[in-house]
Amino acid sequence: VEETAPLRSDWGDAPHVVQMYGREGDYRQVVEWLEDHSCRMVAIVGMGGIGKTALAALAARQVEESFASLFWCSLHNAPPLELVLKRCLRVVSARPVADVPANMDEQITLLLDAFRRQRCLVVLDNVESILQAGKPTGPYREGYEMYGELVRRIGTVQHQSCLLLTSREMPEEVARVEGKQSPVRALHLAGIEPGAGRALLKERDLSGSDDEWRTLI
Repeated sequence: VEETAPLRSDWGDAPHVVQMYGREGDYRQVVEWLEDHSCRMVAIVGMGGIGKTALAALAARQVEESFASLFWCSLHNAPPLELVLKRCLRVVSARPVADVPANMDEQITLLLDAFRRQRCLVVLDNVESILQAGKPTGPYREGYEMYGELVRRIGTVQHQSCLLLTSREMPEEVARVEGKQSPVRALHLAGIEPGAGRALLKERDLSGSDDEWRTLI
């Protein structure tokens, strides 16, 4: 059976975001980092429901044409790293899935080789699903430790690609090396301004007095 050509992009279950409220500055910052060829990793961190995934989707759509390939994967259901790497390599590499080695360390090496050959964007959404809950720089759940090795190597090895991740907690490999002048950047999302919050909630057909709006927001 003849192998089909590699996909240029795989958006997986990335959300279709039409409108963004009160995140214009955050959006511009993430886009700027993604377009910076010296930036190897961007982490968007914040509490659940604050808009991390929507922001990542909008920014990734904006810069898609700047990359040779794009791969989006939600970790919400905590998929094994081996499956994620095989899907990712199918997108960013010309290597057929049947030729991908079973060893995860070798798979990560192949991914980094692809990252050096062409400019790729990989998005891992909901990273907190593979971290131990309740820790600000979380260690990984049992059986998911190799995700840490993936993040560490992408952040420290020289290449021309970028990993964009979203999480409620900061992976320790990111916390250890992130900084304004580092190839690894982190954006900590805070709440939005009252005016933007009111505009967002009006989309849900909510109404009330000014005091009620302030309390809810």
